[in-house]
Amino acid sequence: MVAVIRLQQRLKPYKLEDNNWIEFVGLVAGTVTIYTGFVFTARSDTSVQWLYNGALVLTFAVNVYFMVNWTYLLLESIESQNKYFKMVIQIYATILCKSKMKNTVKDPQNNKKEAIDIVDCK
Repeated sequence: MVAVIRLQQRLKPYKLEDNNWIEFVGLVAGTVTIYTGFVFTARSDTSVQWLYNGALVLTFAVNVYFMVNWTYLLLESIESQNKYFKMVIQIYATILCKSKMKNTVKDPQNNKKEAIDIVDCK
């Protein structure tokens, strides 16, 4: 699995960076799930309960992170079909710290104002 993650990082097989990112996060979530699964199947002593609890929390956190990112990208791709999705996307963007706001900046060379995207993670 680690080799596949490295291969995906190196080749970046998708044209869109978001697709490459969600593929990477999915591979990491799968790898973490498999390796923490070994902890549960090798359970031999109850004195290391903290290890099982930590593995469970790690697995849950990584998979929730993947699912939230995946859902965000799904909603973003079908945004134009329904106005309701724009509100939901904004909620997901806030959770993922991906909210963008337009800001105008004056270019000193040609005295024109242009709009730029600024990530607002307050």
